Amino acid sequence: MPGSKVLVLGGTGPAGICLLRELVFRNHATVVFARNPAKIPHDLASNPLIQVVKGEMSDSDALSSAMSESAIVISLLGPDIKNTKIDPSLFADIYRSSVFPAMRKHGVKRIFAMGTLSIKRPEDHWTMFQTMVTIFMSLFAGPIYNNMLNLAKLFETEAEGLDWTVFRIAQIPGDSDPESWEKDRQDQLFTGWIGESGWTSSMKRGALAKWLVDAAEGKADEWKGKMPALSSSIAKQLEMILRRVAISSSKLIGLTHRTCESLTPTWKMTWIGLSHVHAGDHFSPTQRSILISDLNEKVLQTIFASSQFTLFSPIMSPNRPVLAVIGAGSMGVAIARRLGPSHHILISDFSPATLSNAEDSLRSAGHSFTAQSIDVSKKEFVASFAEAAAKLGPIQTVVVTAGVSNAANNAELIYNTNLLGVAFIIDSFQPLMAPGGSLTVIASMAGHMKKPNSALDDHFATASATELLNHADINLAGDPGDAYSISKRGCIVRVRHAAIAWGRQGNRINTFSPGVTMTPMIAEVMQSAAGSMLEGIIKGVPLGRIGTPDDIAGAVAFLAGPDATYVNGADLLVDGGSRATHRWPGTEAGAE
Repeated sequence: MPGSKVLVLGGTGPAGICLLRELVFRNHATVVFARNPAKIPHDLASNPLIQVVKGEMSDSDALSSAMSESAIVISLLGPDIKNTKIDPSLFADIYRSSVFPAMRKHGVKRIFAMGTLSIKRPEDHWTMFQTMVTIFMSLFAGPIYNNMLNLAKLFETEAEGLDWTVFRIAQIPGDSDPESWEKDRQDQLFTGWIGESGWTSSMKRGALAKWLVDAAEGKADEWKGKMPALSSSIAKQLEMILRRVAISSSKLIGLTHRTCESLTPTWKMTWIGLSHVHAGDHFSPTQRSILISDLNEKVLQTIFASSQFTLFSPIMSPNRPVLAVIGAGSMGVAIARRLGPSHHILISDFSPATLSNAEDSLRSAGHSFTAQSIDVSKKEFVASFAEAAAKLGPIQTVVVTAGVSNAANNAELIYNTNLLGVAFIIDSFQPLMAPGGSLTVIASMAGHMKKPNSALDDHFATASATELLNHADINLAGDPGDAYSISKRGCIVRVRHAAIAWGRQGNRINTFSPGVTMTPMIAEVMQSAAGSMLEGIIKGVPLGRIGTPDDIAGAVAFLAGPDATYVNGADLLVDGGSRATHRWPGTEAGAE
């Protein structure tokens, strides 16, 4: 590439400044097209290798002038994660109406454009991280999410004659000062597909700059016409959190990092705080947690042997009431641990790995439990599970936390799991419940965001399970986001109607609708490109913090317990007041 200029779009942000430093370091003549050149540090703006052209992306003459001296385009253009009201097609339109025409006019062929993990490729290996990013972007930042989808579609369908690469990134931490850039550019890099060995959810800005200049020099030609994921291959693997055991209790506040190390030096402790997952400020002191890796029974005994703790070991009883928990993720385990001491727990999940992790957690805490796999979308699996619960003892409590998000990108799967699965569970457990028993089902605050449709609600309430998905407003091949919201609305209505029959036999059935809740997966999203958007959502929660699995467990304990014996057919929003903010945005504290 010697002698050819690189045109940088979006070069005034921290990532862009790092890119300019890398280009100058490697002696590349560069044109920066900037709306506000004053943001470029003086040491770069005054460098003879850098030419600054001022203009808006809509200024075709200025952009054409910048393009005329360039051979390669590197674009860091993208939506502000905090601006959720932008035109969903804004950036696709910028490329379509401004960038592509200028490139074709001046014969510029090569372009590298920034994308995010909202863009999913067939080669990706689906991860829980990408799932959570997609969920939050689509639910709470739909225009930003759709900007990325439209951008990907544009390059696939309208970039004919151009050699393009859309590089997908998640979190890009790091500063743009010379010292930080020089240090961060040393990171080892991964280029490939999401979920492959070596991929992580983060890369430093300096490392991204190095990759882009390598690519501009021809070292990424194998990625022409593709959308690879970039990351630092040595970044801390937040996926390890998924394999850690979370212990949440007010008693844990006194257990410091120093205390942990003094107990045993062989296991690692990570305090969830602002410096780790940007979540610490959203917890009250009694709701903070520690995550301990390599936790085993010996370590637990050591911890609880101290004067600060007691280890409760339930006494086995041949006729203990049964707590059936369907869904063994963070919420399911927190609920099982909260209600478990007085029950024999039957815990289930579709994922063998998730179920195994739940078993480890319950075993470490000394709970009496049985584990069984389940596919709630299959009637026979649910019926078999209900029968297994009845054989263990009187079924006093059933809690459902299983579900599929819109990130599955499959509307039919979402409906089959979130709606039809709930119908199967209601039908299978109703005749087997002990007197005074309760069924509590997870819904979502997303189920409250769709405008009510009385005809569809009536169908949700009264249709048989076999006919439940046969309705004109249920599109099994439709938009996954709509499917998620509609399925959760259907869940709420189905349970409300079932309360009639359940109440008449002396039992209760309710739903709970969580808002944004801190789980290991959400902790990872906090470290991603969606982290600042999620922090913005959390700041909008009237209670001023994110929810925790223990918050959910407390709400479920109320609904399922003796203090709610007259609560039947209700939905409990556990969202910190988020629904109110959504309904009346912009309301300030104390406003009349």
